[in-house]
Amino acid sequence: MSSMTTYREQLVNPIEGDDAVGLRIIDDPLLDFIDSQMMKVGSLSHADVQWHEVESCVVNLLSNKTKDIKLLTVLLQCLQHQPTPERFTLSIAVLVDFMSAYWETCHPVAGKRGVLPRKKFFNQICVRTSSATEKLDGTLFDAELKTTLEALVDELGHQASHYQLPLDLVDDIAAKVRRQLSQTPNHAAHQTASQQQMTISDNHHNSGNSPSPSVSAAPAPKLDIDGSNDRAIRTSLLKVSDFLSDMGGDGIGLSIRLRRFAVWFSINSLPDANQHGETQLMP
Repeated sequence: MSSMTTYREQLVNPIEGDDAVGLRIIDDPLLDFIDSQMMKVGSLSHADVQWHEVESCVVNLLSNKTKDIKLLTVLLQCLQHQPTPERFTLSIAVLVDFMSAYWETCHPVAGKRGVLPRKKFFNQICVRTSSATEKLDGTLFDAELKTTLEALVDELGHQASHYQLPLDLVDDIAAKVRRQLSQTPNHAAHQTASQQQMTISDNHHNSGNSPSPSVSAAPAPKLDIDGSNDRAIRTSLLKVSDFLSDMGGDGIGLSIRLRRFAVWFSINSLPDANQHGETQLMP
């Protein structure tokens, strides 16, 4: 817990100089590295993301140069990547600390003009945190860490209420945290055994000579919906489309319509054309 306290203090301390939030950074080698790595998230290069190095760079910038909510969202992604009890709890603590100290003064837009951008970032953070919560193993939390996490989630709700941010997102996180922390070793073992038995049963069914026309052999996959940006939304929609296609029957037609929507929904304007209405793609 002492290391968690040191980590939090390093981030919450004001930037040295006249302005506690520092300057907004646009051109910096560390920022360039962070951007280059985070562009890989969700792509074919996702496995190549250097999470530890990204986290180190973000902590450096947040501690020494700028209090920027965009960097905060990246830091939380790092802490919640393959989350352990300690790092997930730390992610909530860092978020609460930042909101308490810098929410209305942070970059990229401070004051009243930044209300909507900050709300958008908060929504993104909560969606990702909710998804990360589902991956927690509650049996790995000791009593002290459980108490700490529950208190931090409560404080997150207070901060959201204070800044008039969506409480339903925090309530969703709180409900999932309670569910995960209520797990017992026997429950976790039973859940693992059930999943293994389902896999064995499915494999046995698939190896049979008489396929079943009405029952799908594969269990429904877990679909994580990420609405943080257009690319993430498109990826999520395509995953749902693939699932519907695998169902067969009426699902195939719905899959085609959903895939078409995923490809075209983010295009909001006509392509550039000359005075004759011809685009560069036309012969």
